Amino acid sequence: MNKLLLSLVFVAGLGACSAPMHEKFDPAAVATDPSSVNTVVLDSAGISVSLPKAWQRTPDVYDENPNVILYQFRREPVFDDRARKIIPNFAVFAEDVSRGTDVSTFSDKKRSSSIFAHHTILASPKTALGGVGGLCYISTYDDGPDRLEHRIYLVYSIVGNKGLQIMIDGTESVFDMLSSEYEYILRSLSKIEPRRQPGAPGASE
Repeated sequence: MNKLLLSLVFVAGLGACSAPMHEKFDPAAVATDPSSVNTVVLDSAGISVSLPKAWQRTPDVYDENPNVILYQFRREPVFDDRARKIIPNFAVFAEDVSRGTDVSTFSDKKRSSSIFAHHTILASPKTALGGVGGLCYISTYDDGPDRLEHRIYLVYSIVGNKGLQIMIDGTESVFDMLSSEYEYILRSLSKIEPRRQPGAPGASE
């Protein structure tokens, strides 16, 4: 498994403290308060995504292969019912694929080397994935000395000449609490128009 994908495993910081109240994200409120989300363009992946303000981008990571990049965002900590501090992660892993690669082939290849247990494939990917499309799974794994269980969204998509693995990762203990945020992020995914090279037909001056 690629080391960049392995880096996605370490997303939850745990600490003992009293748990503050969590205000659930309301997607309907975005219409009246657009400033409650940030829209980010991920050029190398060919997509954009909107995330609630609690999610912040971390430095992009490049593999030895310059055609591979990992975009990462981390959420402000939330506390589960055992007062553990959880830091969910959103990531887009983009790599070059051969012309004509279909999403099923790409998904099969990546899942064959994955640590995740693929429990459920969502039946309505267009609803779940906004304008990007692809195959969307709800998957699980556990990590750490306490074998802390994670429940994640794991998406495979082809956009242009890029194969995308898109992940929202948090613990089982906060999945229901943050489900409205997770679903909003996935539905906000959109393809972007490729940038034209200067001098190309239709390029702006």
